[in-house]
Amino acid sequence: GVLHSTDQGGLGAVFGCNNRNGSPQGKVTVDVTGGEMEYIYGGGNAAPYTVPTPNSFDVFHVHMSGGLVHKHVFGGGLGANAVLTGNTEVKVTGGSVVDGNVYGGGHGAVVTGDTHVVIGE
Repeated sequence: GVLHSTDQGGLGAVFGCNNRNGSPQGKVTVDVTGGEMEYIYGGGNAAPYTVPTPNSFDVFHVHMSGGLVHKHVFGGGLGANAVLTGNTEVKVTGGSVVDGNVYGGGHGAVVTGDTHVVIGE
């Protein structure tokens, strides 16, 4: 599924995958074009995610082309249990502000595939 945020209000954290268990059954894309948030995670909070077609680069994306992140952006998940089996792509382009860091991997969570990070165009 696709998570698309243009909300001008403030959010805590945005996750592309599940909270504690379960797994999306296809491609995951987090697309942020506005709003304010603390963190962006392409993966889950504590839920692992295995892509349906391993070794496919076009499976897991975090795209930010506007908005403000007060802390960090991660291609993977949060916490040791949120292992992401697959590849990530994180793009932060024009109009985006990230006060912290941008990571292709997770925050305490392993990404078993390749990570690709693009800043600007």
